[in-house]
Amino acid sequence: MQCSLEGLELPGKLASSMCDTPISAPQDQTSSGCRDAQALRVAIDQPIPDVGVVRVAGALDMQTAPQLDSCLLSQIDGHSGHVVVDLSKVTFLGAAGLGCLVKARQAAACHHVTVHLTGVDHRAVAVPLEITGLLSAFVSLPPQWLHSRNIGRSLAGIGS
Repeated sequence: MQCSLEGLELPGKLASSMCDTPISAPQDQTSSGCRDAQALRVAIDQPIPDVGVVRVAGALDMQTAPQLDSCLLSQIDGHSGHVVVDLSKVTFLGAAGLGCLVKARQAAACHHVTVHLTGVDHRAVAVPLEITGLLSAFVSLPPQWLHSRNIGRSLAGIGS
């Protein structure tokens, strides 16, 4: 597999400090037919070495995807094993959010990191992933995985 990072700017470690800051889209777009965007929350956790967990909550659309994009690329740049993206609290997954996940997967492949998805079993996330065929492109973990005491063991040999 040939990796090209052209157009992919992997942020340094300092970019992760902005990941816990919520952003909101402008609320005055309703007159043009746009729905009100909700704030996106992104939280980073590292339960064990070489496993980063990125928890996402809110609407993931063209207004909020850049925040997740920055956080995912920073996590991929900083880990040598696995990055798990928890989408269980995502209320909307638009094209920009899907693009963000694809970009993260491509960058991860170049860095020998596996991106896993969890929390993909609800309509707001499952439908866009299934319609686009992206669900099968990622290694999915069951929701209870995040509460497992044997996180490292459960990832051993998965989707490397």
